[in-house]
Amino acid sequence: MTEIFKDWKCPEGRNIVLMGSCFSDNLTPYLEQADYRVHSNPFGTLFHPIPILNWIDMAIVGNIDEERLQIVFHENQWKSLCGGKELRDESKKALLLRIEEKLLKFRAALVEANILVLTLGTAHAWLHNDFGIVGNCQRLPNSEFKRELIPLQSMLDNSITILDKVNRMNPFLQIVFTVSPVKHWRMGIIENSRTKARCVELVHALKAQRSLNYFPSYEYVTDVLRNDEFYEEDRCHPNKECIQLVAQSFLLKRK
Repeated sequence: MTEIFKDWKCPEGRNIVLMGSCFSDNLTPYLEQADYRVHSNPFGTLFHPIPILNWIDMAIVGNIDEERLQIVFHENQWKSLCGGKELRDESKKALLLRIEEKLLKFRAALVEANILVLTLGTAHAWLHNDFGIVGNCQRLPNSEFKRELIPLQSMLDNSITILDKVNRMNPFLQIVFTVSPVKHWRMGIIENSRTKARCVELVHALKAQRSLNYFPSYEYVTDVLRNDEFYEEDRCHPNKECIQLVAQSFLLKRK
């Protein structure tokens, strides 16, 4: 266990922004207990790096681009395919106002943040017939989407462009990447391994080109805490004890 965290030290500062999979939200109460000011997943849980980073890009730009928001009318609601169930409303105008408010708060949080933690869940993306890669299918018919394992270089180019922008906006921001240990077995065990491997490869490719931190939550849960006792009954989601151990490891101050 010591070896896996030999290069890890929790970044300095108390303002932290988390984006990505539900694993980010699972860490939030532990961070709050440790007196961090947390801004977590304002647009819902997101799993693929491109939708995650697109929200950061939109916050940096600072205005609403309706075309980028991928808005559809479905089930008598207006929905943005960029985010989760938080981005639904019976009124399109109300939805746009809510997104604008969230973006302004998110931008302010990024400007003030000491730490940005991005938790990647999968390199498989859902591509809508009209919009391309989406953050959430929002219960639209399966016939409107196809699933695709996005090439490493495409994700790398997108990530570098947006990370450079956020570093210009907040030069003191310490960026941490991690890969969610939640297993995507619904797509198959082999595909889950492929998608996690590509996420890990993406992070290390970014780390080789930019100043980033990597927190090995995926490796810790998968290879150290690998017994079923650390998972929920579905054997896919880490249980409370597992999440607590990961949070304690994240908060380590030694290096």
